[in-house]
Amino acid sequence: MIELFRRAELGEFDLEDSIKVENRFYSIVDGSEFQLNLNPDGNDPFERMEGETATLWDLNHAMITYSSNIATNLIIQLTGAEEITQTMRNLGADKIEVRRGLFDMKAFEAGINNETTAGDLGIIFEKIAGGTAVSPRMDDKMIEVLKDQFYRDVIPAGLPSEAVVANKTGSISGVVHDSGIVWLPDGQRYVLIFLSKNLSENRLGTEAGSQVSHIIYEILSKRDGEGE
Repeated sequence: MIELFRRAELGEFDLEDSIKVENRFYSIVDGSEFQLNLNPDGNDPFERMEGETATLWDLNHAMITYSSNIATNLIIQLTGAEEITQTMRNLGADKIEVRRGLFDMKAFEAGINNETTAGDLGIIFEKIAGGTAVSPRMDDKMIEVLKDQFYRDVIPAGLPSEAVVANKTGSISGVVHDSGIVWLPDGQRYVLIFLSKNLSENRLGTEAGSQVSHIIYEILSKRDGEGE
């Protein structure tokens, strides 16, 4: 998302530009074509829009709010994995590696995977919160997208209704992640990154993340705090 908005800020394209939703991608191993297994009856609206056109804004929105695999691959294909990783480096995130699109199984079998760390996610969420990831205007737009998150069973789950959360989730079997910005009622905010792996059941990560989020919120909301 940051790379997409950065390039839009530079005028390389407009977020209202449209592209065709095609389920056709290419392995970084040998350039062979692969497709995603789509579920038109699932939560992701773009899994039932193959062959139609969509704006970059809407694709990005689905990528963030529904963890849309097809939208993610289309945006990686548009912006470039190497360019995304370099932008992370420019922001000070030294360990995030975006190497390939999702479900590039030849790359997976060759051990070529995307990587992240809690520290690096903390850096980029802090940049977004502070308006320095791209620009104050673009960062505000990214925050609005993050606030629309569909999956709210980790960081937001145990918080009171007045708490505002802008978050991005991620999960596969044995892995539950959630990263976000949380606003306290007095306007102060903090960044929380929760990553888990090697879970026997994903619900264990979901429950633990929700509990951690609740504890942190309760502690910070009771502090007299100075600054953010």
